Amino acid sequence: GWLPKWGYGTVETNIMTGDPVTPFLTNAYQQGLLKGYEERAYKALRKNADGVPPAGSPAVGREANEEYIADGFAPYVKGRPHAKPGDSDYDHGASATLEYALSDAMLAQMARDLGHHADAVRYAARAQNYRRVFDASTGFFRARDASGAFTGPADPAQSEGFHEGTSWQYQWLVPQDLPGMVDMIGGKQAANDRLDSFFAYADLLKDPAKTARETWVNGPYAYYNADKYNPQNEPDLIAPYTYLSTGQPWKTTDVVHAALTLFTDGPTGMTGNDDLGTMSA
Repeated sequence: GWLPKWGYGTVETNIMTGDPVTPFLTNAYQQGLLKGYEERAYKALRKNADGVPPAGSPAVGREANEEYIADGFAPYVKGRPHAKPGDSDYDHGASATLEYALSDAMLAQMARDLGHHADAVRYAARAQNYRRVFDASTGFFRARDASGAFTGPADPAQSEGFHEGTSWQYQWLVPQDLPGMVDMIGGKQAANDRLDSFFAYADLLKDPAKTARETWVNGPYAYYNADKYNPQNEPDLIAPYTYLSTGQPWKTTDVVHAALTLFTDGPTGMTGNDDLGTMSA
């Protein structure tokens, strides 16, 4: 069998893209929740990371894995017919690449712990594939088409190929190599300037709640055409903690406190979709 992407009860929905099962299970392993099943879980994760489920399987897995392994990125192929029900990684090649690379980094750690050293080296190298979708001419991540050319609008706020978000919001999804990502966009000062703009930090200091409600959040499903933080969806939930790696940790506190004004125990205490518990948690 194959690992699920977005299981709902006993049904594989194939909703969402990327490779969410690998962070889920490797994190469970790190917490000791797979005790006695480590090798069995690793075998399933390795199969998922290195292959694509066949047509007869209900699972879609890493749908763009063949191209990702060969070329270092999942291509964005606009309008490609879906082979199976659910979402398609080809519709969101840029964000799928970032998610595959992050999953590879986490699987590399598990492989190293279990003594699979050759696998660990291979996955750690693939974890650097986030660099393959960085467009130096814009200074942001950008989708590539099947030929390898960057595609879609150059403006990162209008970017295509990112699932429920923009290049601005996915910019920070490189926890496996934050120093490398920060260096790529010009160093710590450049990263801090970009973060300050992303969070509307000057406005946030004056009125955190207003900034969160009026600048960050423009509607429960307003995912696109944005250059600001979106705390009502998963892609950039990790973003405030980037300040911890750029020398300005107090700003993480300021941003998180502002975000908390959106989540209360009242009728409007959650800004968007519960998403199987992530946002309400």
